[in-house]
Amino acid sequence: CKGAWAGQMIGVCFAAPYEFKSNGAPLMTALRPWTPESLKGAINQDDIYVEMTWLTALEKYGLDINFKQAGKAFAESKYRLWHANRAGRDNIRRGIPAPKSGHPDYNRHADDIDFQIEADLLGIICPGLPQESNRLCDIFGHLMNYGDGVYGGMFMAGMYSAAYFEDADVLKVINAGLACIPKKSTYHQCISDVLK
Repeated sequence: CKGAWAGQMIGVCFAAPYEFKSNGAPLMTALRPWTPESLKGAINQDDIYVEMTWLTALEKYGLDINFKQAGKAFAESKYRLWHANRAGRDNIRRGIPAPKSGHPDYNRHADDIDFQIEADLLGIICPGLPQESNRLCDIFGHLMNYGDGVYGGMFMAGMYSAAYFEDADVLKVINAGLACIPKKSTYHQCISDVLK
């Protein structure tokens, strides 16, 4: 688990300077070299600090955490948020509980990628347990997202869960992630098209 968490922190910090720099076109310049000092910014990344809230909530309430408990932990957070995360947290603070807080009737960002960038934790803590990962994704993902917004997170967490037991075949890991979401979903169809 510690290696997966460290890898996520390294990846987020390494990629942060390039966020929003390649809209519509790939980056064609050389990437900056990695240095250990780059990790100093990890705690300031929403990809990380939202997951730290969830981990703290799981430590407090246990694996049987419910929507109300997860929502309370999210609503009490004080860090900056954007898009689906912000709308979901604002909804909970206004008395719109999960899963309604992430539903498109209440959250115009329901299909955004917020949960997708934060679901890593749920796969990291569920090695080889995609059904448990999906159960937790259902709870935490619906705080701010719905539909494909949640399925993106389930896909990511499912790949993390599978990666503990597969060190050579990337396609097996991707297919394990796909097995976590409905085949009829747009997200599943998109990833399947990419594989073809």
